[in-house]
This record gives sequence, C-alpha cells and structure tokens, in this order.
Amino acid sequence: MKTGMKNMRRWKECAVLSAAMMLLGNTQSATADTSVPPLVPWPKSVTLGQGTLKLKAGSRIVAAASSLVPLAQVLADEIARLGGLQLKSASDAPRSGDIVLRLDQALTGEAYQIVTQDQVVVSGGNYAAVAMGTVTLLQAVKIEGGACSIPAVTIKDEPRYGYRGLMLDVARKPHSIDSLRQVIQLCRLYKVRYLHLHLTDNEAFTFPSTAFPQLASRNQSYKLDELRALVKYADERGVTLVPELEAPGHCGAMQSTMPDTFGMIGPDGKPVRINCLNFMNPKVYPALDTLVGEMCDVFRSSPYIHIGSDEAWLGEIGPRPETAAYLKEHNLSSVHELYTEYIAKMNETVKKHGKQTIVWEGFGGTGSKSFKIPTDVIVMEFEVRYNPPQDLIKNGYPVINASWTPLYVVNGHQQTPEHLFGWEMSRFGQVGDDWEKIHWTKVDPTPLLTGAQMCAWEQPEWLEIPSLRKRVAAMSQQVWSPGSGGDYAAFALRLAATESMLDRMLYGFTLEVAQAKCLSECVSIYQKEATVTARPLSEGLSIRYTLNGQEPAPDSPLLEGPLKITEKNGVDQGQQNAPKSLRTTLRVAAFRGSAPVGSPRIAFLDNYDYLQRLPKAVTLKIYDNPGGAIKRPDMSQLKLLAEKIEPHVWPNAVQDLPEHSVLVYKGKIDVVADGQYEFGLRSERGGSQLYINDELVCDRSGQSNWDYTTATAKLTKGSASFRVECYLAARRGFFDLWMVDPLTKKPMEWTKLLIPLDQK
Repeated sequence: MKTGMKNMRRWKECAVLSAAMMLLGNTQSATADTSVPPLVPWPKSVTLGQGTLKLKAGSRIVAAASSLVPLAQVLADEIARLGGLQLKSASDAPRSGDIVLRLDQALTGEAYQIVTQDQVVVSGGNYAAVAMGTVTLLQAVKIEGGACSIPAVTIKDEPRYGYRGLMLDVARKPHSIDSLRQVIQLCRLYKVRYLHLHLTDNEAFTFPSTAFPQLASRNQSYKLDELRALVKYADERGVTLVPELEAPGHCGAMQSTMPDTFGMIGPDGKPVRINCLNFMNPKVYPALDTLVGEMCDVFRSSPYIHIGSDEAWLGEIGPRPETAAYLKEHNLSSVHELYTEYIAKMNETVKKHGKQTIVWEGFGGTGSKSFKIPTDVIVMEFEVRYNPPQDLIKNGYPVINASWTPLYVVNGHQQTPEHLFGWEMSRFGQVGDDWEKIHWTKVDPTPLLTGAQMCAWEQPEWLEIPSLRKRVAAMSQQVWSPGSGGDYAAFALRLAATESMLDRMLYGFTLEVAQAKCLSECVSIYQKEATVTARPLSEGLSIRYTLNGQEPAPDSPLLEGPLKITEKNGVDQGQQNAPKSLRTTLRVAAFRGSAPVGSPRIAFLDNYDYLQRLPKAVTLKIYDNPGGAIKRPDMSQLKLLAEKIEPHVWPNAVQDLPEHSVLVYKGKIDVVADGQYEFGLRSERGGSQLYINDELVCDRSGQSNWDYTTATAKLTKGSASFRVECYLAARRGFFDLWMVDPLTKKPMEWTKLLIPLDQK
C-alpha cells in the first residue's frame, strides 16, 4: 500500500471547502473525503493506502501479550457500542481479518503504530501506548448500514507533550461513580492521559480513609471498593487517575471533623477558625503521611500525588500568639516559612510512598530562606501571578500549563473550542473573559514545560460532559500534535464525527432542542414553547423521558416524535437572590428492552416569558470602573453606563457588562415583624456592601473570597430600604445575599422579600 500524499492534500482542501460551504449555509451536501478517517487529535503521520479491511462476525481482537487482554475486551465493547458488531477477544495466533494488539519494545513512551493490511496491527511499547493506538483505530472505524470497516492506512504517532490532564472538582459538587466513568470515556476518546480528582476541600472530604473514618463527608464520600474499581476501569482504558489531598488551604472539611489534629483549639477548649492548616500541631504531618499512604494504595497506577498548596490564608494564623512562640522557638522569620516547610515536608512524604509531587502555583521564587522547594516538585501554573512560568522554568521546576485562560471551566467562565484550538501550549493567560483583552505570558520552548490540564471547578456532574466535550478535544489537539491536521474548519469536521461517537458510547442517542435559545450547554430559554427531538444512534433502542425529576425507567413515556415543552411543564425555581425561573427538567435515557443503554442525559428549559412577567422590584445602575478594584471606588468619578428596572438582585443576569464595573441595586424589603435580623453577604471576583435603611450592615469592600460576612440590624415591622453595591473585578462576579427570620431562625429568600415598585 503506497502513500497517498495527493489524497492527503486533496482531503485537506475538501475539508476546508466543505466547512466553508457549511458555514455559508450551502444547501448542497458538503462532506470531506470519506477515505480519510476523522482523527482527533490528528496524528504525527498518516499514510493512506487503497481499499478497506472489513470487520466481520469472525474477526477477533487478538491480545499478543497477556497484559493487553483487558484492552482487547475494552475495544471489543466499544466497537459493539458504535457499530453493533460484537467481536470476540482472543490470545492465540492472529488470522486474516483480525485486529492485533501487541507490544513493541522499539517504541518508547506513548508512541504507537497502526498498520492495516489483511489484519490491523496496533503496536506500542507499553499498555498506555497501545491504548492510545486503539483510540485512533476506533475513530477510524467506518460504519455504514451496520457494516464496519477500517481504511487501509499506516499511522505513526506520539504525543508532543506527556502530561495531558483534566481535573474534576468532586469535593465541592457530588459526582457519582457513573459520572466519573463517563468522563474517563471522554478522556480516552481524546487521548487525555490523566484525570485529576480534587477529592478534598472546605466543602467535603470525599476520600474514604480507614485510619480516619470520621473525615469522610456524609453522603458525599466514596467507598474504597468503588474507587479501586474506578481506578481499574480507567487503567484498562489508558487513563490514569491522579488524587489530590488539598492543604494547607482549602482544608475546612478536615478541620471541622478533626480540629484537634488539623485545626487549632483555643484556651476555652473550642476550635478556632484559622482557614489554614495548623502547621504547628505535632499530629499534622504524621496524619498527612497516613492519608498520602492510603491514597497511594488506592491510586496505585498514578505516578503522581497532588498536594494542593494554593490559597493558604496565612493571615489568620500569623497574628496568633501560638504562632509567634513557635516561630521564635524554631528560629523562623515568618508564617510564610511554615507554608514552604509544608511543601518541602510533603514532597518528602510523597516520595517516600513512591510518587512524584504536584502542587498548584502558590509559592514564590524557590521557597523561603529556611525551606527551599525542591525542583522535583511539578508546578501547575494557574493564575500566572504568584510565580510566573518563566521564573519557575528559570529555577528548574517542571511546569504544567493549567492557566485560567484558556483552561479553566468554572461558574460560566469558559473559552470557546475555537479559542482553545488557536491557543499555543507556551502561552499562559490570566483571569478574564474577553479573549482580546487577556494578559498573556509566553515561554520559550523547554523540556520543563511538560503538558497542560483543563480544570473544571464547582460544576455539577450533569454539566461536566456538555461543557467539556468539545473543549477537551480542542485542548488535546494542541497538546498532542500542535499545528497539525489543518485549520479550525478541518478540525471542526473531524470533531463532528468524534462527537457522534461520544454520543453513541455514552448515551446511544442525540438530543436536539428547537425554538429555544441556548443559554449554556445544558440550559435553554424559550418563549411560547420549545421542541425536543431525540434520535437513536443504533437500531432496537427505545428513548424514554421524564419531566418530574426522576430518572427514566423502562416504563417511562417514549420520546418517539418531537416533544413540546410549554409553561405548564415548568416548576418554579426560587433561589436566595437569583430570579425565579419556570424550569422544565427533562431527563432522557435509552433502553434496549428493559436494559438501560449508556447513561441518561439532562436538559433544562426555562420559560423566558415567565421571567419577563415577574414584578419589577429594584432599580439598577451600572457604572464603568476601568480600574477593576474590588474596593469601593469614588463613585463620583465613575461613568454611568445604564439604568434599569429589574425583578431581582442578581449580577449574573446583567448582559453586556464591561470587563470591570460597579452595580448598585436599590429597593425595599418586607419586614414581617419587629426584631433583630441577621444578614449575610458574600462575594467572589468582586467586593460588595449591603446597606439597610442607608446604614452599612455588611462590608465586603476589598474582600473577594467566598466566605460570608454576617451582621445584625434591628428592624421594625413594615418595609425597609436596602442598597447593594457590587464592585466587579471581572465581567461575571458573584454574590449571595440572605436574611434570617428571627422567629423561625431560617434564611428567607430575598426574592420573596422584595416589594414590587408599583406597591411602594
């Protein structure tokens, strides 16, 4: 089979032309050269031959080494899911028409080769490399009329960068094991080698420690057998799970359950809030050693342990007399040295257990005078602020690009797949939403830049796949084989094919929403009605749905034709200070007979007319604040951009904000009885202040963390005026506002307290 360079050039030209025709809305069929498989990421070398190899019922997947037997079964299951052809796995001599998986010691790292003649042979130097090759093979399988075939092709491939990662925040938002399996399949499809699990934070401790069982958060921690099975599931697919034990900041869950070990006890015998690990407690490091050992035992295949090390609020521990005494006793100059000592000590602990340490960017320079951070510590660069990447590299540290732009997906902040496709691994972007205004730092080529990681923070499990699927693909293209495979139009054509594959593997059907505007990956807004259509991707499937929040069952209603969603389907979704919405929650799943196929999908449909009909209750003034400070600015110096009347107090609902702004809400609330009322205010990516009857009650000017500031005010029955000022350092800042009923002692929904303007 000779090389097909002319075919390759022709394919690229066709792909670009086809994409252009599709974008222009050409009514004629526009498809790329179908002889070239839609591979994402594009391999290092693709040589086309003539003809195809048809897979038949007698074809097998032969594991030429015993270690590859699990991979053969994984590939067989995937081909069955995609094309309905169930191939048997074997370990005897290969025959014509077989797929052969074999080890080749001449290939190093993750390099692999695929050669199609009368057999398909996938070779790699180790299990992970062969697993990468089977993904490419899977993407190359062509399915037509129930028949599966593989084009005659020779592929030689290896990644440009070894660390290709994705992080999930399972501590702040519960994630079921099933949802993690889905993300593992996503990682496999796009050759993302490492899935980093943020297992611990202030909100929860999800790792099931046997030494300290009290650490496990109720209803949110995993079981040991679940995690071990998940590690096996990932290993078999060429994906490695990396655990994170977050400290010395973000360890509130550990401190709340074991304050005598991880926190601080005051003279009165009660826990003292310090928002940081108590470095000085002699129990701390032995306990952390135990926890690291337990994680290493569960996540045996991971070469890494992530120890967090970011955003340690040292200011709360520094002024305490216990700290001053400890620093003096140990001849340390500042509390910062306790932080650098933590990284150095934990690195020794991690190495003792046979792993390598990863930390978030957090320390400056090379550490402190007393405690230097060893250069075998890998640093994930995320804010490009505490320790710039060029400085880390200059000082000899391996660096993983996890920069906020473009690799963070959090609270509605995310860059488009096209932006990710146009990004280069050597570029690190700071916080910001406007791509054209991002401050970038670029580093020179160096072996110390080891890869990249996309980080999904604070997302519910149902949002992970929709928000990540295309972005992970674009990131992987730029980390695996940057600059190859043509322009974005060509990439988009290939991506459409692999997206269809992902739907087949995860769900078994596609889901389309018409007559609605897409607000996010899972939320659409409509006016009079929306139309939902599901299309099964293989024969014999029934698609069933629910609108009551329950998971679909074999006897749930069939989604056979277009489903009309109207206001009567919606449920009122009142929140603390966000607008109410009339939301329909649609859950859809595929079944073969009574057996579920894949995982359910979820979509939210919000009625826009309902939102518009809410009574107007507050006035809003929007000011441009070019400086972007989170402290209260001199309001007389700011430019007034707009004045609005709104039904709610919710900065996220304001459209077309400048990069930095000040929002001022004014209105009245209904006071149900005389009493002392407690108020709470918190804000992130911006400061804020709450005034009641023109008196400052909660002051968060200059504070941008996600902690509540609480205060009380005496109110009399009737009405009270309020003013909220929010100083946004980013286009999408967040704040939460509540008031406690003095009788029930429960928070009251702010939206239910608002007095409409026409009643004032």
